[in-house]
Amino acid sequence: MKKYKTSLVIVACFWAVCFAAEPNEKKSETDFQIATHSAQIVLYTVYRGPYEQSGQAIGELFAIAGKNQIRPMGALTFAYLNNPTTVKPQHLLTEIRIPVSADALKLQGTLGAMTDIKEIPEMKVVTARKPVGTEDPSQIYSALTKWISENGYLIVDAPFEQMSMAGSYKDMETIISIPIEKI
Repeated sequence: MKKYKTSLVIVACFWAVCFAAEPNEKKSETDFQIATHSAQIVLYTVYRGPYEQSGQAIGELFAIAGKNQIRPMGALTFAYLNNPTTVKPQHLLTEIRIPVSADALKLQGTLGAMTDIKEIPEMKVVTARKPVGTEDPSQIYSALTKWISENGYLIVDAPFEQMSMAGSYKDMETIISIPIEKI
């Protein structure tokens, strides 16, 4: 577990460096908020491939929930496990998460090799909104990582996005969160 968490921290830090903000970035600090992301139990699967082709994996995850009488209790979340600027689309890894109730933990370890139930601990995050109509959020990520660095924080885990609705990514407003801690 510790090795896995360390790997995620390294990936998140590498991801942040690759998205280092451009000097004329226009994002202001008021666009970001530090928040506490509550602990939650999630049904998740690890998807490998282009983000825009993840629909089948999402459908399969909801089918597993239905088959096992697991009721979703919140918005779908994507945790990005590697950097899209350095990894080919067919090799991108995304953890697709659905919040569920704690009673789903009784199924932990029984749902398959890449699908399971786990608890995500409470964590401090810096957040930003990706507005509807934004197809490529890289400028938002760049500004966030620059802000994190300039304000004395360290990225401690993979960035994630909470989706607002079904449909195309461009048509969604999402909440981008990056787990942080003070240096």
